[in-house]
Amino acid sequence: GRILGGILALVGILFFALMIYGGIRWMLSRGNTQEVEGAKETVVSAIIGLIVVSLGYVLTQFIFSVIQGAASSA
Repeated sequence: GRILGGILALVGILFFALMIYGGIRWMLSRGNTQEVEGAKETVVSAIIGLIVVSLGYVLTQFIFSVIQGAASSA
């Protein structure tokens, strides 16, 4: 519980930092299309990473609840 909570907190902090980094890169690109694309990739990658971690957490919790439910009813 505590370890998983700590890991999820670190993932949240990393996501926030990557979003800020991508936003700053985007603002400082000054219209340079390569820089803008790089910043967009950073932001999109951060969002995809957060979604993957969140879905992994939800799926794991669901599987453990099903296993515990099956074990307690047997």
